[in-house]
Amino acid sequence: MTVLVETFAGEDRSALRALALHEEEGRFEVECRLEDGRVRRTVTAPSDVLFPAGSWRESYGEAQTPLYLFGAGHVGRAIVLALAPLPFDVRWIDNRDDAFPAHIPANVTPVRSADPAGELDLAPAHAFVLIMTHEHPLDLAITAAALQRDFPYVGLIGSGTKRARFEKRCREIAIADSRIRGLVCPIGLPEITGKDPAVIAASTVAQLLQVRDKLAGPVHIRHADADLTV
Repeated sequence: MTVLVETFAGEDRSALRALALHEEEGRFEVECRLEDGRVRRTVTAPSDVLFPAGSWRESYGEAQTPLYLFGAGHVGRAIVLALAPLPFDVRWIDNRDDAFPAHIPANVTPVRSADPAGELDLAPAHAFVLIMTHEHPLDLAITAAALQRDFPYVGLIGSGTKRARFEKRCREIAIADSRIRGLVCPIGLPEITGKDPAVIAASTVAQLLQVRDKLAGPVHIRHADADLTV
């Protein structure tokens, strides 16, 4: 085993400041190698290719999980506030002109769309989907569109009765039972039963974090001499 203890002094400030500025723009990786007893870092594009012997790769920043949130009602607003400090990139969609509040967290992009379900056409495969619009027919259209893709999480606000109705309609349009079974409805942790928007938001966001952590799995470090899983 080789143990490396790294210390920083005043002359390292500019290099560390450069890393901090890169991290503000999102995730990135650096190539590291020892030179004269110091770690020298070079910013590089993310890659699965190993660096040459004697060097290693470090990752900076946290990956943002894309979340498509449909509906800017009371619960939608509470969820946006709960997600503000968390690693989610939220695309907040509603078809009403006056749907969104004046102040919106930095990780949220409001989208007024005449075709909310169509927004999913360009959604990445690893996106999460939350549906809570002001109209049941619109909820159904978005749910059907989401279930025809293999998203890791599709959540629909509502009761077990609403779920049963939506399951029936989705089967009528030939959506696979395996996808319908994956629909999360009601949303949130079942142990939390409060109906206040803030409580629903806290419960739902906790569930999103659970799914996100499960999908992330163990951290895999790529090194020129060995692969490590932690």
